[in-house]
Amino acid sequence: MNPTEYLYFLAKLQPDAVAVQWVGGEWRYGQLLALVRAAAARLRAHGVGPGARVVTCIPDRAVDWLVTLAAMHEAAVTASTQCYALIPAALRADFVVADCELPPATIGDARLLCIDPSWLQLGSDAPDPGAPKRYPGGDALLRLIMTSGTTGTPRIVANTLAQRLGRSVEPSASARRRKTLGLMGLACSGGLHCAMQALLDGQVLYHARSADDALELLVRHDIELLYGAPRQLAELVDALRRRPLRPTALREISYAGCSASPKLVDELRAALCPHVESVYASSEAGSIARLLTHQPDLPDGAAGYLLPGVQLEIVDDADRPLATGAVGHVRVRAPYMAQSYFGDDTARAFRDGWFHPGDLGALRADGLLVLHGRCDEVVNRGGIKFDPGQIDRVADAAPGVLDAAAFAFENARGAEDLALALVLDERFDFDALQRQLRQAVAAPLLPSCYVRVPSIPRNAMGKAQRAQLRSLFTEAARGAVAG
Repeated sequence: MNPTEYLYFLAKLQPDAVAVQWVGGEWRYGQLLALVRAAAARLRAHGVGPGARVVTCIPDRAVDWLVTLAAMHEAAVTASTQCYALIPAALRADFVVADCELPPATIGDARLLCIDPSWLQLGSDAPDPGAPKRYPGGDALLRLIMTSGTTGTPRIVANTLAQRLGRSVEPSASARRRKTLGLMGLACSGGLHCAMQALLDGQVLYHARSADDALELLVRHDIELLYGAPRQLAELVDALRRRPLRPTALREISYAGCSASPKLVDELRAALCPHVESVYASSEAGSIARLLTHQPDLPDGAAGYLLPGVQLEIVDDADRPLATGAVGHVRVRAPYMAQSYFGDDTARAFRDGWFHPGDLGALRADGLLVLHGRCDEVVNRGGIKFDPGQIDRVADAAPGVLDAAAFAFENARGAEDLALALVLDERFDFDALQRQLRQAVAAPLLPSCYVRVPSIPRNAMGKAQRAQLRSLFTEAARGAVAG
């Protein structure tokens, strides 16, 4: 089996149907197959073959998808990077395919192949690559996904052929046969899932190079489902403020990767679509739970109701299951989930057939999962442990706060303390922020100080990098406390 066999089938069934669409251009299924075959022939001429590890460094998702399919055509193991990020040595890449020259430090021992405009032109003189090479079986390695994700440490998630295809065809993965615009790149599991599902369903893969492009695609092509990380959706809201365009066909917005502030959810519902869903997911286990954000009486930290086929337990420090409603460590078991990290036998995230994402949570009697923060981010204030994310969510809703993240630091007395980093505009009202915090958060948990910063460091999915905040702004926080 080879995933590109679906492309061969669709090129026969509907050669003139659009396969990939972006603002200003498109590839139809017949064209896409011809381009993929020509790119596969080039890769083969450079020595790419079954089992070779091929990493793409191509920010344009449409081109990245073309080259990824060409590598899969040759039964290679593929991976994509976030822009031109350093490629981890643990990947042991054989080839790096990029759209520009990269410094040797970025690619390590891999061989660099640079694509040029001829890769994107029909009628080139590339030799015939023949039929797709076959992967040896369902347990063959297909895709490597680099993630700092829920574990907080950079890891490489290995997907076999069966896991990747199974995750993309299961009915609960998302609604089928709808016009979907996914904003995530192929380096993310969610972005790869959107591309694979479009291929398996014979649908259009819509590609937005920017938030403005995303808005145009939403309007011009009657997109029904929008999927992205909160940071990407926030950029789309900003684009709406600049341009008088309003999509009319959009029926659902789903976000994943991290929590979205109530302010962002309200803006999405008002400006784009009233139906906004949160997806609790990971690269390791796939989609775990879903939640309609405007359900009444949701507790702070509500993550969603478990998807069919997903098992989830709350356990103590010794991995013993806890009673319903008790707060403990989340562990999950799901169809098609990874069983280990690639090239890392030391990680304890996979134990006894379960994946431990590093979250604290409670499972209510009605099946609602409520998260209480990351195990490695919990702040201890005088013996009281709590999730700094609850501070973020309150601050985000305050007037003039553009972004916020609480972080722990060691104060001048050597005790763990809490600061709140803020990105502000001219509308900021410090007294209003303090009132909102006092109303929502117990007095012992309030920040000791506030630090104005130019931006909050976040990963590709939009998660606040609290360790980086601590490193960058501890001295400023100590000074603010002393003052």
